[in-house]
Amino acid sequence: LSVTVYGEILPVIAAVLISFAGILMIAFLVPEPRTHGLHDPHAQGDEAQHTQMQAGTSNISDKPGFLEVIRMQGIFSLLLIYFLIFLGYNIFYTAFPVHAANNLTWNAATLGLYFSALSLLLVVVEGPVLSWASKRYSDASLFTFGSFVLCIHFLLLFFGTDLITYCALVFFAVGNGFMWPSLMSTLSKTTKKEYQGAVQGVSTSFIGLASIIGLIAGGFMFSFLDAGTFLIAGAMIFGVFLLSFKMEPFKKRTQDDR
Repeated sequence: LSVTVYGEILPVIAAVLISFAGILMIAFLVPEPRTHGLHDPHAQGDEAQHTQMQAGTSNISDKPGFLEVIRMQGIFSLLLIYFLIFLGYNIFYTAFPVHAANNLTWNAATLGLYFSALSLLLVVVEGPVLSWASKRYSDASLFTFGSFVLCIHFLLLFFGTDLITYCALVFFAVGNGFMWPSLMSTLSKTTKKEYQGAVQGVSTSFIGLASIIGLIAGGFMFSFLDAGTFLIAGAMIFGVFLLSFKMEPFKKRTQDDR
C-alpha cells in the first residue's frame, strides 16, 4: 500500500478501517463472559459464607497485590523472562526498519514483504509444527530450544546481507513460534487458578515497561552501534535462554504440590 500514488496515507487509512472492523466485531460478536462462581454469592454455600464471615475476609480482599505476585515461588524468574524478551523484541522492531533502509537499501514495500513472509512462517510454526512438537516435548524444553534459535536470528542480522537476513527470518519464526506460546503455557500452569488473573496483570506491566525502554533504547543504540544493536538484543535473548533452565524444575515442583 505504501507504493501507491496515495503515498503514506493509504496504509494509515487501511489500519484505521481494520481497527474499526475489530471494534465492531468485539461489540457484536464477542459474547459477554459469565460471572465466575467464586464471585457469585448465590453460588456459595452457607458454610463457605460463614467461614468467610468468621475470618473477616472476602474473595476480593484475598487477591494478591503486585509485591505478593512477584514474591510467589518461581514467578519472578518468569516475569524477568517476560521483561527480557520484550526488551529484545522492541529493540529489534525499532532498529530493523532503519537497518533495512540504511544498510540493505530496502524500501517500504520490500520491508512489508519481509514481515509478511515472517508472519506466514509464524502461522505455520505456531500451527501444525508447534502442535506436533507439543505432543512430544514439554513446554520448558520447547521454550529453551526456541530461545536458543532466536539468539541465532539476532546473530545473523549482524552480518547484514539480503540472503543472510532472509535466513534469519526462518530462525525468528521457529524461535519465536516455539518460545512464546510455551512461555505463556508455563506461566498459566505454574500459577494457581485463583491467582492467574493477578499474575497475568503483573506480567503485562512488565511487558509495557520493557516495550517503553526497548523502543527508546533501540533508536539510541542503533545511532551509535548500527547493526551491533542486534548483538545487544541477542544477548538479552541469550539471558532468556539461560533463565529457561529454571523453568523445568519449578514446573515439576508445582505439579508435585498439587
